Amino acid sequence: MSNEQLIRKAMRKFSTVYDEDAPKNIPGKHILQRAEVSDRAKVSGDAQVSGNAQVSGNAQVFGKAHVSDSARVGDFAWVYENAQVFNSAMILEEASVRGNAEVAGNATLWGNASVSGSARVEGKAKVVGSATISGSAYVSGKTLISGSAKVGDSCFVQGEATVTGQAEVEDSASIHGKARIEDRAVIMGKAQVFDRARVFGQATVGGKAIIKGDAQIGGTAVILGGVWDGSEGPIMEGRWKQAP
Repeated sequence: MSNEQLIRKAMRKFSTVYDEDAPKNIPGKHILQRAEVSDRAKVSGDAQVSGNAQVSGNAQVFGKAHVSDSARVGDFAWVYENAQVFNSAMILEEASVRGNAEVAGNATLWGNASVSGSARVEGKAKVVGSATISGSAYVSGKTLISGSAKVGDSCFVQGEATVTGQAEVEDSASIHGKARIEDRAVIMGKAQVFDRARVFGQATVGGKAIIKGDAQIGGTAVILGGVWDGSEGPIMEGRWKQAP
């Protein structure tokens, strides 16, 4: 059972926000303007669905959540607490948006993916699998966050970047361009990874390190500073504070 499924099970038992028997799908209260909510879907509490938004399947929108514009929430997805889903964003399968999080633009969540805290996902970003976006993280562009990857704190992931596997991006790190963060790699501190750079394996990049160009950082390498552009060749081990 995924973490999200465990959370949902606990909420059904103990939460004051989730109420299985709460009145649902009331026109003028929960459903406004041209919004559509299917028979099996549930909009309850102080939640609202407005504009041309659609809530379908067994999806649930509750708490003080708001789904608007042309957004779609379907399948078994949940949007709750103070979360907002708008523009043409889609939340599908068992994905969830909660807290004060926002999903906008043409962004898509599916699988067991979750967005929480004050995080924002927009553009054409895709958050899939069991990936999580939390804290005040910002994800945009054509990024792909997949697998069990975690993006949190105050970091940025933009452009056409990919964060996958069990990789983690945290603190104030920034990933953009066509950079790839894979496997169990960790990007932290104020590190930047961009262009076509790749960080993989169990590598850690932190401090104010800049990884760019065609740099390849993998294995068990620890990079805590300096500018790395690929001219130094693949770095697969050792602890470095500057490029050789």
